[in-house]
Amino acid sequence: MKTSTRFLGLSLALAACGGAPGNNYNTPVASLSGTITSAAISTPSELHVALVWDHFTDQDGELKSAQEVGVRAQFPVHFQLDIATPPPEEAMNRVPADEATWAGFDPASFRFALGTVLVYEDGNGNGKLDLLSVNAKTFVDRPLGAAKPWIMYIEGTPPPDDAFGAHLVPGFNLVAESPSACPVDGEGHADFCSPSLMVLPLSTGLDIALTSDPRLSELLCQTGGGAHTGSGTAPSTGTSGGGGSGMGGAGVGSDAFVPPPPGATINCSTDKRSFTAELCEQASLCSDTACAATSSRLEPGDAIPAGWPCP
Repeated sequence: MKTSTRFLGLSLALAACGGAPGNNYNTPVASLSGTITSAAISTPSELHVALVWDHFTDQDGELKSAQEVGVRAQFPVHFQLDIATPPPEEAMNRVPADEATWAGFDPASFRFALGTVLVYEDGNGNGKLDLLSVNAKTFVDRPLGAAKPWIMYIEGTPPPDDAFGAHLVPGFNLVAESPSACPVDGEGHADFCSPSLMVLPLSTGLDIALTSDPRLSELLCQTGGGAHTGSGTAPSTGTSGGGGSGMGGAGVGSDAFVPPPPGATINCSTDKRSFTAELCEQASLCSDTACAATSSRLEPGDAIPAGWPCP
């Protein structure tokens, strides 16, 4: 995606100009810097930045907590993030005992937090990021952009390098997925492997593009959310009497044919005589996304019915 610095006049009015209320500007325990660019979206006159931490539990799945950070802006778009305190206690994670034992370290001597730098608009002006409940249908604070790599905070004795695939040190680490490919055999086939992590210097610049990508809402969901659950119960879309697949219905040539619902993604065949339709729906910003697929096909001699989606 191409970005630009068109919003030259955008004040990024954070710490430098009396910006985000409630930020702590004591001596930072870590500092990060980078660049914010606009992606042709409507931007507020003031931007805020928070670290969104993930906490993983067997009972509740993924929980999130937010930590505000101070920002020093250098116009137009360069910034420095000053992290004044370690992550909140509720953000800290422990490695399960069996996994730690397998990796060769003591789980009691090590905790970690994994977080994302998020740029947002403080919708209610309370100076902090308001996370979303599972039933939320509208934002309190609008997410505008997120940085990769991630922030990893280490407390205690770091595990061996092969436990996380990277050499971690106590305190704040900047981590990213390693671009190295999986091993390839003599026939050019890659073996199955999981991406490993690499640690970057804290001085590495963060590039944050402001965007309207709806996937940003997942970062604000207090209990995760936004997952794709695959097929669900499909709306009634008729299929031809002589064949095809779908969720029931009468023959295409009959009055019972029902066009695909508004908003469905339609894929037509080359001859326009068959199609598949997929409709994905999400009850709230943080609920699972359920998708249902149907298909219909005209048999030879069938007239094109009203509402046929393939012109």
